[in-house]
Amino acid sequence: MKITRSAVHFVLPFVLGASGCTNDDAKSDADTGASVGVGDGTGEVVAADPALSCAEDAGVVIETPEAYSAYSEWGFDRYAEVVAPNGGAIKIFAATDVTDEMVMRARNVLRFFLTDVPGSTYGADKSEVANKMAS
Repeated sequence: MKITRSAVHFVLPFVLGASGCTNDDAKSDADTGASVGVGDGTGEVVAADPALSCAEDAGVVIETPEAYSAYSEWGFDRYAEVVAPNGGAIKIFAATDVTDEMVMRARNVLRFFLTDVPGSTYGADKSEVANKMAS
């Protein structure tokens, strides 16, 4: 899937506007059985334990990797990712006017929506969606 600059500008503010991030977030992906991990920009999963709050997400927002230098040239200077069940990365790029907290919140909202909901009609297995987003 090719992500265009306009698509990233549209999607990130929409996701960020959905809800705020506080250090008092009580529910974690562990509570909901998350099936996604944390990446380091190279496709490697560096941690599988979900954070309990945005404060515990330290280090998930990094400088845009050199492999994506075109995004840096467009003003997207930071990067985060969610690792899909197939090991692929769902990439999130952030512009200079987007705070790290906003990126962490967008990443956590994405993880929430990709979390399986056992016994539900449409959300019992969201791995196919996550895997497609990562390809």
